[in-house]
Amino acid sequence: MSYGFLAASIVLLVLFIVFIVQTEIEAALGALAISVVLFFFARKKKNAVKGSGKKTRKKSLESETLHDDPQELDKEEILAQRIRYIEQKEKEKLNDIYSISRIKPILSDIPVKRRPVSHIPELTFNNITPKGTYQEFVSVDVETTGLSAAKDRIIQISAIRFERGEAKEAFTSFVNPGRSLPDNIKSLTGISDELLQESPKIDEILPSFDKFVGGSPLVAHNAEFDIKFLFASGSSILDEKRKIFCTLKQSQKMLKKPKMKWDKELESYEPDYDSDWDVYDHKLSSICEYFNIIQPSAHDSLIDAYMAGEVFLELIKLKQE
Repeated sequence: MSYGFLAASIVLLVLFIVFIVQTEIEAALGALAISVVLFFFARKKKNAVKGSGKKTRKKSLESETLHDDPQELDKEEILAQRIRYIEQKEKEKLNDIYSISRIKPILSDIPVKRRPVSHIPELTFNNITPKGTYQEFVSVDVETTGLSAAKDRIIQISAIRFERGEAKEAFTSFVNPGRSLPDNIKSLTGISDELLQESPKIDEILPSFDKFVGGSPLVAHNAEFDIKFLFASGSSILDEKRKIFCTLKQSQKMLKKPKMKWDKELESYEPDYDSDWDVYDHKLSSICEYFNIIQPSAHDSLIDAYMAGEVFLELIKLKQE
């Protein structure tokens, strides 16, 4: 309780008694009223100070974990709702991908000879045009033991046929590379040696894969990487002329990254996020984010082939607007 207000109320109470004794009723009642007001105001002030102290302490304790500020709680709840929404959309997207009609690979017993990467024909990638028609294409993706098409091997191969903007059928298989996976690849893809040991080898799979692709236009994100691995493994997809669209190269032409600006303090060029830009970079995940495409996970060739196909469709829309 505030001692100043308490003392004042006591003085006024004494005056009330004095005025009563002297029969000055109006003055006495005035002193009594003021005394009561001051007394209750003093109690209210005391409770307010106590409440403030508890609130401050609570906030101090919870600032290391959550927040007791209603606005902060609202922000956290909004974030939680967004996470739940994205998780739900990811499940729906996975269901869409896994529900695509699948072509069962027919395993071949005819050996397929590997080819030197240096023998690959010069790759020419096609551009999306304002009046082009893209009714049908096959989106492909591979997961590998590393980055070198000459030294590393395919461990998962997938292709999805799109017709009139919809995924119609899919081809996918894990592949036994004949070697143990590096730890970083296990961590990146979630693929285990045990899973691959039970999978067919690449020369058993490739004839079915090539047949599925047929003469259709190819789509891939960073297509050069996938095509080099397929060629080196013995695929015949480059044996005939076809259109090849690389969503990485197309996005680089159509979507801007931030300009680079010299940072005196860091003594290096850094992205200028105040400039006019569309995407942080041209990774598949960044392009999906730009087009609001839910990407359930990365580094699964079936999912990545589907994502590349959807990105290709969105790039077509953007080019032809």
